[in-house]
Order: sequence, then C-alpha cells, then structure tokens
Amino acid sequence: MSYKIMETLTTSEDIMNDSPEMLILKLYDLGIQKCLQEDRSGVQKVLKELIDSLNFEYKDMAGSFYELYDYAMRSADAENFNEAANILEGLRSAWEKLVAKDGISLPALTYEG
Repeated sequence: MSYKIMETLTTSEDIMNDSPEMLILKLYDLGIQKCLQEDRSGVQKVLKELIDSLNFEYKDMAGSFYELYDYAMRSADAENFNEAANILEGLRSAWEKLVAKDGISLPALTYEG
C-alpha cells in the first residue's frame, strides 16, 4: 500500500505492525468515512488502493472484488456516495467475519461523518 493513503489511516509504526488483514479493514473504514463525507477524491484513492492490493493470481476472487470496487468507484464518480458506502460496508462486514474466523481481533465499527 502506498504511504500517501496509509498516512491518513494510521501511523507508520501501525503500518509496519498491523497485519495485511487489518490494513484492508482500515481501508474499508476510511472508504466508508470518505463516502459519508462525500469526498469523491478520498473515496477514489481508497478504492484504487484496494484494487492495487488484489492478487490476480487468484483470478476469480480478485476479479469479483475488482468488479465491486469498480462499481463503487463509478458510484462515487456519479456522486452516489450511499451506494458506494453500502458496497464498502458489505465488504467490510464480510471481511470482518472472515478475519475473525482466523482469530484476528478487530476494532468495532465506528464512523464520524
């Protein structure tokens, strides 16, 4: 992940210490927050970061995530921030469940618009 977007998420120490799963969770949180703030540029940056994190060695799964991220990006571009937020919230919820299954503790979901 690029430092530019991550510096808005957390400290550089957290970036080095957080698991990749936690960093993705933080990106989802930031993306949702940017949707609530109707910050198109911020949403685009987060979604680009999420797209860049995809591993296309797993084509089917990465392709599905790509399509969702792309749709969320187009929604934000059209200033349909509610739709983009709904997508990110659904993905965050699924991600949280998946990661929790692996025994990684996650913070509670809280946003300030």
